Formats: sequence, C-alpha cells, structure tokens
Amino acid sequence: MISRQFISKPLARFMAVLLTAFMAGCGGGGGDVAPNLGNVGTECGGASGTNCVNLLSAADYVILDEATVTFTPIATVTTTPAITGNIGVSPAAASFLTGFSLALDSASCFSTSTHVTGKLYAADYSSVNGCATATTDTATILTAAISDKNTAYTAALGKPLSGGGLVTACPGTGAFDGTVVAPLAPGVYNCGVGVTIPTDFTLNGNATDVWVFQITGTLAQAGATNVLLAGGALPQNVFWIVSNGVSIGAGAHMEGVVMSATDISLLAGASVKGRLFGRTGVLMDSNAVTQP
Repeated sequence: MISRQFISKPLARFMAVLLTAFMAGCGGGGGDVAPNLGNVGTECGGASGTNCVNLLSAADYVILDEATVTFTPIATVTTTPAITGNIGVSPAAASFLTGFSLALDSASCFSTSTHVTGKLYAADYSSVNGCATATTDTATILTAAISDKNTAYTAALGKPLSGGGLVTACPGTGAFDGTVVAPLAPGVYNCGVGVTIPTDFTLNGNATDVWVFQITGTLAQAGATNVLLAGGALPQNVFWIVSNGVSIGAGAHMEGVVMSATDISLLAGASVKGRLFGRTGVLMDSNAVTQP
C-alpha cells in the first residue's frame, strides 16, 4: 500500500481513499504502513448491509489500546512474525509496549519488531524527517485514532437495527454453542449478559453480511474452540462490542473485530483473524494476530 507521505495531490489522495473503501470491507483497511493514511473505513466498504461499523483512522491498526500492549513471544517460532499489522498505544508511552524487543527507527517515528509485520507507534514518539506527515506528529495521529476507536465502539453499541428490524435478542441466552440455531442471520444482537463460547461457533454468510454483537458483560471463549466463518463471510464484517473484559482461551481461534471497554487477554496459543481494540490493555501470550 502507498504511504501517505507519497500522496501529495488531492486527486491521488481521493483515489487512494476510494481504493481503500472498495478493498477494505466493513472493518478493513490499514496495513503495514504509517498511520493516518486517510482510511475512512467507509460504512460497509461497498457491502450491502446497514450495520457496518466505521473505524475511520483506527483501521490503520490491528491492535490499538490506551494503556498497554504486552506480548510473550512464541517460544518455538523465531523467524515468522506473529502479528501482522500496525500496533498503537496512546496516551501511554512506548515503555508500555512490552515484550516486542523494540527497535526505534532513526527519526524516532516508530519502532519495529521481529515479532511484527508492521510498525509500532506510541504517544511519546516524535515527528521529524517526515515521520507521519510534514505537519502532524505521531502523538496527534494516535490521539485521533484512539478517538475514532472509541467513537466506533459507541456507535456500534448503540446500533438499533438488525436487517431493517428491531435489534435481535442474544442468541443462546449468552452461550454461543450448539444450542444456537444455525445459520445465525446477519444483524445486530444485543446481549445483556456475559457471553461464553464453549464450543466451536460458525457464522455462515456472504462477503456483504455483517454481524454486530453488543455484549453488556464479558466475552469468554473457551480454550481449543473456534469461531469460524463460512460461505464467504469476512472477519472485518464481524464486530464483538464488549462492555467488560474479553478472554480468548488457550489454543482458541477468534474471527472478527474485538472492541472492549476494558481489557483483552489472549491465553497461550490463541489466535485472531481480525483486530483487537481495548482501553486498559491488550495482553498476549504466544499468540498470532492477523489483520483482515
């Protein structure tokens, strides 16, 4: 993808935004590039559903948190990066990006890590030598991304419609398992209880279908279970909006954009195809996280 610093003319910038909108899907966009690319996370990115969540500049990150991002490397993997996408933390400083063995670039714009295909940004990194843009420093860009993340969270939590009708009650009364009638129709699901995923759970739909789960309590996925997508459904079109903590069990696999008002914890060997947006910490232990 073309870095923003190379897009200087209004027409080129407009075309880049159009391309992002076409390619990204609901919660898509971003990548191994500098933040503040002008990703608009356009509503549904061309999908037909009305329940997509506009991530705006937060779409430039696979992991974004306000307090800390911690990582324990996969002991048996030394050459393949475990995380694909950019990581951002703000208003916390780079010292709260732990476990990555950070290598600061020469202009102090960002860090890199052998564990990450992408860049790591923190609120105390500076803007010199064209760090982010000629006029906007890294801290300001991160502040905007955090604001966009929180705006997206609030908007998703308040979505009232599901496929043109009223919001749908929580499936399985909080337990997403074999008792949930398959296929679970796309739409907005409101769960006024904590949600558990005790067994494999599949969402079956096409590339324009969108699921939003509004979870008032916690989200806990049991170890060695899988959230699966079938029929062409995309992880960037699945949103887990959680008012409390998220725990993804050891060896489990999650799909979708996970947004927590508190922390997100991945136990040993868990993997995610999607995004992790928290407020009080994203805590990882030997995990693979891949941006959609």
